[in-house]
Formats: sequence, C-alpha cells, structure tokens
Amino acid sequence: MRANVAGRQMFARWSRLHSYYCGIRPFIRCPDGLTSRAEQFIRDYCHWFDLETPPDRRRRLLERGIPEEQVDRYEEYDRRWGGLVLPPAPLYDEGPWYLAADCLEPSPEGGWRFESGLERTSGCFGFEIGPNDEFAVRAHAPVALHESVEGWIEAMALAYDAVHRATRISRIDREEVDLDGFEPVPEVRGVTDTWWRRGETLVAVHTGVNLSFCMPLDQARVTRIYEGVRR
Repeated sequence: MRANVAGRQMFARWSRLHSYYCGIRPFIRCPDGLTSRAEQFIRDYCHWFDLETPPDRRRRLLERGIPEEQVDRYEEYDRRWGGLVLPPAPLYDEGPWYLAADCLEPSPEGGWRFESGLERTSGCFGFEIGPNDEFAVRAHAPVALHESVEGWIEAMALAYDAVHRATRISRIDREEVDLDGFEPVPEVRGVTDTWWRRGETLVAVHTGVNLSFCMPLDQARVTRIYEGVRR
C-alpha cells in the first residue's frame, strides 16, 4: 500500500490532543545518548510535563527494605524520563502514554523491576523496566522488548520516520520473513522486537507482546516492511 497518510494524520492528531487535554508544554530538552533521529522525534512528537513525586517517597521505599541502589535506579529513571509524553506506538495498543516510575518490586527472575509508565489504552498488559534496565512488556509473563528504554524510543523514532518516507508499507503476521542480507539496526537495542535494514528497505519484527501472552514463536511474529526508505 502507499505510505500511510492516515497514520501520519493520526500521529499529528494525538500530539495536538496531548497538548490540549493534559496541560503539558512542548518538550524543551532531550536526554543524552540518543541518535539525532530520536532527538528530532522527541522535538516533533513528544511533550513534557513536570512530574511531581511525594517528597518522602525515597524514605518510604527504603523503609520497605528495598536496597538503596535500587531506589537510586528508580529515581534516576524519573530524573531522565519522568514526564515524557509519547505519541501512539504502531502496535501494543499504542504503547505507554507517558513515562514515570511506579511500583518498585522484586522480580520473580531475581533483581527488581518497576512500571515504566502509564499505558494509553490497554488493560491486558503493561510496560516495565526489568532488573537489567531492559524495557519490557508484561502480560502473563514479562518479556524484554529492548535492552533499554532508549531502545524503545529509538524504535518509535524509526517507525515514525519510516512511515513518513516509505513508498510502500506491508504487514505480515506469523510467517517468518527472509532476512538474508539484512543487517540489524543497532540503536534500537532489540531483544524480542528488532529492526533490520538492507538498502532502502526496513523490516520491523515484533514478537514480544505475543510471547508475553505465552504464544509460541511461530504464532507471535508480526512483521512490518517499509520499502523505499532512503538513508
């Protein structure tokens, strides 16, 4: 199909609605360590609100017996990402609405995890930061999508860039796509959600959320192919 004009209009509409209803202001800074594409994505599509946290939150967390280094990690996440309002993600019921740390708790796999932000629409699954700082989705089981929240932001930036510039976009469910000759896009830091490039073709392979619902891999795969995307 042709490049997704309706999708572009939806993205722009969500940005306007976020500003109007949430009383938020345009994003005026970008966290370091991102590509220029991700920085432009933040400037064009994201917003920021001043995240307010209880003044005694740290004391309460420590009184619960949570290790201090985990409280530090929790608070650092809010300093870096808290209050970032995101536009809709292509999948995942449009993804997190905004980023803010919540519900710091032990992980069944060891270590500690916490919620990464409020999801926009879904009541079936949520998003979290895992014990190794991975950005994960959690339904029946937590599954890492990207090695970090930076990877999630980079993947969203790439998706928005691709949908604007592609001459053809297609979607394939369940079937495995031949990626021979493709190279992974490193900045997305993919785990179960990965991006691949060959020439002017980008391929996004999403398996994380369906794996979180305990689907077998051959049924979990959702692939989007963007053709005609020049560097």
